[in-house]
Amino acid sequence: MKVSIIIPAYNESATIGKVLDDVKSNIQELLQFEIIVIDDGSTDATAQIARQAGVKVISNPVNMGYGFSLKRGIGEAQYEYLITMDADGTYPADQIVKLVQKLDQGFDMVVGARKGRAYWSSFTKVVFRLIFKLMAEFVVGRRIPDINSGFRAIRKSKILPILPDLSKGFSFSTSVTLIFFLKGYFIDYLAVDYFKRAGR
Repeated sequence: MKVSIIIPAYNESATIGKVLDDVKSNIQELLQFEIIVIDDGSTDATAQIARQAGVKVISNPVNMGYGFSLKRGIGEAQYEYLITMDADGTYPADQIVKLVQKLDQGFDMVVGARKGRAYWSSFTKVVFRLIFKLMAEFVVGRRIPDINSGFRAIRKSKILPILPDLSKGFSFSTSVTLIFFLKGYFIDYLAVDYFKRAGR
């Protein structure tokens, strides 16, 4: 399996090195892979640390947003199987191969559905996440365990045609989920632990 791993990062110098080490140590069994870090106008050493780790770094000269960076990374990716994940240490890199294996079974997108105390961290978040989840499920008529997880595997051939329609901000993950459901693509979920982020 050949996989492009796309990691947007904005001022994540406290975590990017460890995240990249974790990713590399957990994907050795994949046939071929590339890791692309999109430095979204960071003012710290994020880009420098990523380059020292030996991965491909694409730098936005100014902060353009989460979705913008993902879209840029997807456009640069050379493989059909894509993994998106955050640079703050909240997602388990040891689940990457499982996400990819599910794509290989015929799914178009596989989402890491978050669980754990860090995900349900406050009463306010719980309420708004549940309301938003119910609204999204009403729109698509399907159960959605996690609508805006940033940890997912996607087929490039499926997302590339809709890339111009996706949000440039944090709702990128939500918009791609809804569009994939409405297009009738095959979507699966994998429960993953979600950790408290490091840094700010």
